[in-house]
Amino acid sequence: MSLYNNPPYYISAYGLAVSRGFHGTIDEWLDSLVGKQGEQGEQGEDGIPGRDGADGKDGADGADGKDGVPGRDGTDGTPGKDGKDGADGAPGRDGADGKDGADGKDGKGIEISGSVNTYAELPSNLTVTDAGQAFFVKADGLLYIWDGTAFPAEGDGAEFRGPPGRDGIDGKDGADGKDGKNGKRGEPGRDGIDGGGRGGDLIINGDFSVNQSGLTEQTTNGYGIGDIWRHFGDSEINKTFSLQTFATGQTDVPGTINFLRATVDAANVINHDNGGCFTQYRAEDVRRFAGQTVTCSFLAKADSNNKLTIQWWCDFGSGGSPTLTPIGVKQFYLTSEWEVYSYTFDFPSIEDKTIGSSSYLGMNMWFSGRGITHEASGGLLPQSGTFEMTFFKLEPGDTYTPFIPRLPGEELTLEQRYFYKWGGQHYMLSVFGGGDNGMYVSFPTTMRINPTITNITGMNLQDTSTLPSPNGVFVYDRPPAYSAITGFCADARF
Repeated sequence: MSLYNNPPYYISAYGLAVSRGFHGTIDEWLDSLVGKQGEQGEQGEDGIPGRDGADGKDGADGADGKDGVPGRDGTDGTPGKDGKDGADGAPGRDGADGKDGADGKDGKGIEISGSVNTYAELPSNLTVTDAGQAFFVKADGLLYIWDGTAFPAEGDGAEFRGPPGRDGIDGKDGADGKDGKNGKRGEPGRDGIDGGGRGGDLIINGDFSVNQSGLTEQTTNGYGIGDIWRHFGDSEINKTFSLQTFATGQTDVPGTINFLRATVDAANVINHDNGGCFTQYRAEDVRRFAGQTVTCSFLAKADSNNKLTIQWWCDFGSGGSPTLTPIGVKQFYLTSEWEVYSYTFDFPSIEDKTIGSSSYLGMNMWFSGRGITHEASGGLLPQSGTFEMTFFKLEPGDTYTPFIPRLPGEELTLEQRYFYKWGGQHYMLSVFGGGDNGMYVSFPTTMRINPTITNITGMNLQDTSTLPSPNGVFVYDRPPAYSAITGFCADARF
């Protein structure tokens, strides 16, 4: 029997377990008291934070790390302001006087050694030891002093004349000397420019007195009014050129009959390169006035204070050197009154140029320009206005002379070298086999080149491959036995 089966012995928890049927030792009983793990309970509330623990001791220094990549340079700081100037220091004491220098050598005075007639006769054998010698040159009345190496340049001598003396009493006339022998004949002079009594004027029909074409109004580009004058306007310009007649008895421009009017409208110009408008003249032979000073003049006015530019150029013709342009560019301010405008310029030398066929001197009178970068029109901008002009003239020298009209027949003859209109009604008899009617028409003057013939009406030309010549042309027509023709134009213009 177990010790625990007989009370009243003290009963422990282990004893109770045994009395209730547990079999085993106390340790086994204790192990049996551990049950299965229960489910996790709800989290309790946070406890009050504990106090900070004492700082631990510093650890030993670690090994040095590798150098890092250099950083970028920082932005420069703003420069500081200049500091104020310091106060001036007290003046220093005067230094001791230096010792006197050695005396210089005595200079040489001016020694008038003689006189010569001209500067070229001054002596050329003087040396350094001759410095100070002076010679009087009678030709210019100056004293030239040798400086040891040279005389002053001619004209730079010193004045060496007293005031003029009184005029002496006139001496008696001497006896007439014997006539000298005739000198040798000089070389023939160059042919003068055909001036027609106008002092060498190169421009033909400068007063528009001749108008063989019969045109009085022109809106197209090219030759027309004035026959040998050309008229142009760029694509965005509206222009009308017309031949006008002065009123009988007017006194603004006495003795003048005709003038040219240019009516220009630049309102639609968008591109300045398309805004030019001008009248042009071409004078035969680029050698005329080459290397010379000339004066260009004209009479003009405008409906308002508009500008106008004159421009010249040298065209060396077919097979010749490139054109020289612009030359003699000049801009004028016109008023509403008739006024004379003139200016002087130089044509360049053409010694190194090649002259081809049909060379000429050209002039443009710009009423509306192609913008400030356009050199030929003098930077003239596109502009609108009405311009009137006459009395164009180009003459040698630097002096303007008034325009003197040529005689009507004389002006016509000069123009017909370049343009000839043969008109009126002419009857021709049959002169060719087969009943053809023909005749030879002589030109009134020799034309510049073989002209181009343009029919007016009612005729044919014979053998245009060989005719016409500068002197004339054959014309013919078909039967009847006689026929009438009404003319043609012969064109030898540039």
